[in-house]
Amino acid sequence: MKKVKLIFATMLALCFCFVMAACSDDDNDVTEIFHVEGTEFALSNEATTGTFSVTASSKPLVVVRDKDDAGKKVDVSWFTLTEGSVEGNVYNYSFEVSTNKKEDSRSLLIKVTQGTNMKEISITQAGEPLVVPAGEMAHNAKELASMMYAGINLGNLMEAPGGEGSWRNDGKISEEYIKSLKNAGFNTVRIPCAWAAHFTHRSTDPAYTIDTNWLHRVKKVISWCVQNDMYVILNCHYDKDGDTENDGGWLEDHIFDDLLEPSIIARQKAIWTQVASYMKDFDEHLLFAACNEPGMNETSGKSDMWKDKYAVERVVRYEQTMIDAVRATGGNNASRTIIVQGLGADISNTCNYMDNPDETEVATFPTDKVPDRLMVEVHFYEPYLFCLLDKDGNDAWSKCYYYWGKDNKLAGSNRNTPDNYAEAWVDAQMAKIKAKFVDKGIPVIIGEYAAIFRTLGEGEDQELHDKSVAYFDEYVTKVAKDNGCVPFYWETGDVIDCTNGVVKKQYIFDAIMKGASQGKYPW
Repeated sequence: MKKVKLIFATMLALCFCFVMAACSDDDNDVTEIFHVEGTEFALSNEATTGTFSVTASSKPLVVVRDKDDAGKKVDVSWFTLTEGSVEGNVYNYSFEVSTNKKEDSRSLLIKVTQGTNMKEISITQAGEPLVVPAGEMAHNAKELASMMYAGINLGNLMEAPGGEGSWRNDGKISEEYIKSLKNAGFNTVRIPCAWAAHFTHRSTDPAYTIDTNWLHRVKKVISWCVQNDMYVILNCHYDKDGDTENDGGWLEDHIFDDLLEPSIIARQKAIWTQVASYMKDFDEHLLFAACNEPGMNETSGKSDMWKDKYAVERVVRYEQTMIDAVRATGGNNASRTIIVQGLGADISNTCNYMDNPDETEVATFPTDKVPDRLMVEVHFYEPYLFCLLDKDGNDAWSKCYYYWGKDNKLAGSNRNTPDNYAEAWVDAQMAKIKAKFVDKGIPVIIGEYAAIFRTLGEGEDQELHDKSVAYFDEYVTKVAKDNGCVPFYWETGDVIDCTNGVVKKQYIFDAIMKGASQGKYPW
């Protein structure tokens, strides 16, 4: 009997010790076992130092993990770990963290082991904080337009469905790029931007939720511009409905499909509610544009499709949805200037088929409860044979023009742009849009204009061609401003490198600035 009691007592004592040891290990109270003082560090983006200590019966193994759980390499170059003093069974460590100049946060794990014991220390460093300069919302659309000297597109960057820079060899937008644009004389930028490509669950998400990392990145680029006292137009551009780059824009290429209207309106409302809410703290330096070229691809090469009044009204409803969504978010968005697009962003079709609100017939133009805060957008790549056609077609009327302007003609060449499609055409088209909108108090932006760069073959005059391209940019800039239209040059990396701001074709910027200085807004 005594033997049984003794065994029972022994077992009870062992159980007690086991329970106490387990509890002590969980609570990290018994330092003789294993203890890490400091397991989570949340740091600002500035360079800093920190310390932690490990209490262990023998020297622990402390390793900075340079791979994630999937075995993918992780950048840990910004972190330096140093062994410090040893005080009995306490091992001290220090670390240094460099400044995080990127907008994204970064993190790493330190694995501490001693025997069968293991703890992880997490180090998280915030990204560079966004700067949103305080400002006013005092100026109406016409007043804002008058303050825009010359504009440029950040083209083929943030609208690429494969991600920023996937369409360009020079990568992503840098702060140096924005500063170089300002130094070149531009005080306004247009940011073509994709949103559907950044839905968190793509088309399976009925809420059309935009990835906050993407919203943050766009906001960062805007902040760089506004900090340099530049105006910004942010739009929803050439957007994609799926994962391939061949599918059509979910809004732009489906204007004539009435069955898609409910889903397009739902998406348009969801996108602009999120974008406007996220960007609402910016002052009047930020303007929103409803879309890009609604219906342009559907009508290209086809005559008079815009006689379908239901399609025109559909464009207006899509733009009206955007206006109402932005205004509903309140704050600065309650009075922010908003830009609506003409039909296919084409001057002739917009003037022929889109009525402005001052006319008595049934309006095919969106309305705004805030007076004088709307602008209209059109684009100008005319004549197409000089501006965009990259190679000859089979017909006589589809041959590229290489030379443009009254003083840029090559004797005996069939590559000269006819006079009626040179300066006279620019004058007539700009006067047309002025009469339709500007003269009635609605400013216009020429959201895109440019002529492509060609490498000419033997027998052609490359220097004269380059001069023609520059002169086209100069002349359109000037005449646009003379007619109350803010010009935005379409640039996709041919003229300036977006990663470092190095200018490649200074003569183009010189021509644009010459036109901008000569052009005078009519107010």
